[in-house]
Amino acid sequence: MFAAIRRAIRQLVRKSTHVRHSSINKVSIVILILVDLFVLVNVFNGLDSIARWPLAPQEEFPCYAAYADYRRAP
Repeated sequence: MFAAIRRAIRQLVRKSTHVRHSSINKVSIVILILVDLFVLVNVFNGLDSIARWPLAPQEEFPCYAAYADYRRAP
């Protein structure tokens, strides 16, 4: 059981650190990880900012109810 897990981890590391049977240096791996983290942080920050958008005019403009009443008045 543990041997299979170790073998799978070793194979994953070997596949992620080699391209066409030549190894990738550690600096390149670190740069790739940093770029991936940068992209992930920006994606989730964008999703968070979109989630905070107001859903109704009353949320965006607190005085919208008074304006709507004014427009409906004869």
